[in-house]
Amino acid sequence: MRRKKVKKAFVFTMGFFLFLFAFFSFNKSNFFLRAADLLQWEQEIKQIETDIKEVIELKMGYESRAVHHENKAQRLQFMQGQLQVAKRHWDLAQKNREIVDKLEEELKILEGKRQSVLDAN
Repeated sequence: MRRKKVKKAFVFTMGFFLFLFAFFSFNKSNFFLRAADLLQWEQEIKQIETDIKEVIELKMGYESRAVHHENKAQRLQFMQGQLQVAKRHWDLAQKNREIVDKLEEELKILEGKRQSVLDAN
């Protein structure tokens, strides 16, 4: 009698594990593909966010240089004999502003790319 109980428990347990094995073997490829896609998606988002931070830092640096050159030019334009130096500072400030504009465009592109990746997933 005891042997029958053990045999029933063994058959039930073995059947349960076979069912689990069959279920997960059919869904395994789908599961791992989804997990790999999710990992790739997360890495792509992290890379885009890192690029965005770098562009923001560069933009802030060029903005501060532009302000510095503008202030220097404003001070120098009223000093005698310093008009040429002031013009050079105005030109440098303008070049820095142009770089800031290009970085702003790049920032918009990166944010759009990040949004498209988020929308896709």
